[in-house]
Amino acid sequence: MKEVTGTLTTTIITNDEENRVFEICREFDNDGEEVILLTLYPTLTTPNSFDLSSVHLINHAADEGLQLRKVHFVFLFSKVVSTKLSTRGLKVDVENMEYLRGLITKLPEAKIIISYGSSMHNCPAVIESKVELFKMIKELRPKDALWQLDTEDMEEEAPHILFAGIRYNNQFWGLRHYTIPHRYTETGYKEYLANKEEARERFIQNVLGHKKEVVDVVEEKPKRGKKKNDNTES
Repeated sequence: MKEVTGTLTTTIITNDEENRVFEICREFDNDGEEVILLTLYPTLTTPNSFDLSSVHLINHAADEGLQLRKVHFVFLFSKVVSTKLSTRGLKVDVENMEYLRGLITKLPEAKIIISYGSSMHNCPAVIESKVELFKMIKELRPKDALWQLDTEDMEEEAPHILFAGIRYNNQFWGLRHYTIPHRYTETGYKEYLANKEEARERFIQNVLGHKKEVVDVVEEKPKRGKKKNDNTES
């Protein structure tokens, strides 16, 4: 009979109010690689808590294609939420970006895994944040490859761990190269902004044109005279 033991050390970096989390580090008691894994936003602030994403990764950390020793969970946005992050008033998280810069600089050998999934992909703040992130990585790691989760059947772009855990939990996990989509490059972002401005102008012109048509129709209606009163006084 054999007894096997192991440990999992968790370190969380937050602000003083603990409503923002910049990093959740999970360190496993086994051999493997150290990685920086980027998702959208955090959902917990205490070391003894586990979200489903962490559970799925723990279950697959020893898979032959992963072999993870230390995982630095980092985020596009540091605000802690219990449900989906609201896009209202959302802007690039400048302080969080600076933390990412420091961590990537401090860990030059750690692989960077992109795992933000497809959620909120049309949000302007999310798009701009991704552009800033990849611009930073290109500056700090110009020759390094980026990675994403992979399985035998996975075809998604930068799948979120939670999605991978739900859809591919029974398969062995590994990594494959991640190619930055054109829309998140500086050139692609300029095209996005130009197209967005063109769409805005078309919308304004359509609205103004519609208002003019309404005004023209109203002006073309014939004016009605006063109705004659057939009753006469005797």
